Amino acid sequence: MDYPGTISIEADTLANYLYDILKNLVRHGFTKLLIINGHRGNRFVVEMVTRKANSELGMRCAAVAYWSLIAKEIQEFRDSELGGIFHACEMETSLYLH
Repeated sequence: MDYPGTISIEADTLANYLYDILKNLVRHGFTKLLIINGHRGNRFVVEMVTRKANSELGMRCAAVAYWSLIAKEIQEFRDSELGGIFHACEMETSLYLH
């Protein structure tokens, strides 16, 4: 909320929204799902929802952050020092430009 135009929602709202999506996907026959998270601040909410979906909906659901999938490549190509990757950094900007 430190920047003009930032919009935020409560963790409960995000959790309910994701869970509702998963319930609908199960109704349509999906039994396995991988959620790729794109925001570090959502990590715990997304992981909580996947655990709930696994236990209550009978599906196999997991979550991963996209930067975890490319950790090796990030280290290989980065110019900034360790800790220099954050919002609108070289990595995020490069991904969006690509």
